[in-house]
Amino acid sequence: ITDMDHDANIATWLALEPAGAKIKWWRMREDGNLHVDDLEPLVSERTRLVACTVTAHSIGSIVDVASVARIAHAAGAEVFLDCVHYGPHGLMDVQAW
Repeated sequence: ITDMDHDANIATWLALEPAGAKIKWWRMREDGNLHVDDLEPLVSERTRLVACTVTAHSIGSIVDVASVARIAHAAGAEVFLDCVHYGPHGLMDVQAW
């Protein structure tokens, strides 16, 4: 999960920790963006799911979700995208992502 996510998304995943889920944090940089270079070392063959926002609810930063999906799928993981704040910024094309 990311520190750019809405708390409703973060809390949902953190609630799974007592059941044994390992949560890794993908942190945004000082420029207010998530950089895929920072995601790559967090994802391994043990990763089952990468969850992130498409657009930050607080500052409007847009995540390169096509690259997120490429990294996750290369490791055999699925992707969960919180798209709720992306609507005003563009069309959602989940096939391209």
